[in-house]
Amino acid sequence: MSGSFYYFISSLPEIRLGEKPLVSSSEFLSSCEEQLSLDQFQLISELGTLPKSAYDQRSDLLGKWNQYDTSLRNAIVKLRAGKYNTDPQAFLAEEIEVFGNIDNQVLEAQKRGPLLGEEHLDQLRWQFLDNLLVGHQFDFDVLVAYRLKLLIAEKYSFVIPEEGHKAFNQLLEAQLDSDLLRECLNA
Repeated sequence: MSGSFYYFISSLPEIRLGEKPLVSSSEFLSSCEEQLSLDQFQLISELGTLPKSAYDQRSDLLGKWNQYDTSLRNAIVKLRAGKYNTDPQAFLAEEIEVFGNIDNQVLEAQKRGPLLGEEHLDQLRWQFLDNLLVGHQFDFDVLVAYRLKLLIAEKYSFVIPEEGHKAFNQLLEAQLDSDLLRECLNA
């Protein structure tokens, strides 16, 4: 699945982690459908945030990405299993490559709390994709990495702080009203 996509890749807007992407997944996939072969489009459109197979050979970058993300997710499983005194073996996916320091990175993510920890893990994923892109400029693997980065970035585009604060305040008020009601009934 080699080939050059110079014009197509140059026309794509840059994606930055933590910023709302200037292109949506549906817009990107629509452009891919026009520019790629049927096999290439199928691979790009099937990509998700969960690794499918570490043995995927349709794209060198995708195989390495799946191996890394599987290793990262296995480290999370091991950490959580240890926390709950459970054997992780039943929950681990097969790993075919070992990536150093992942256990420490997952531990660091856990220390940051749920949201900041997830952001930390996504920063690691983003950095890994950047490292995989070294030596790739306008080939198919650049589009695979772009799609994966777009999926990661879109996770955060739906987080609207104002809406979160509003929902939190509503829950807090409901809890306070509930506590006040309980006090009145018990008095």
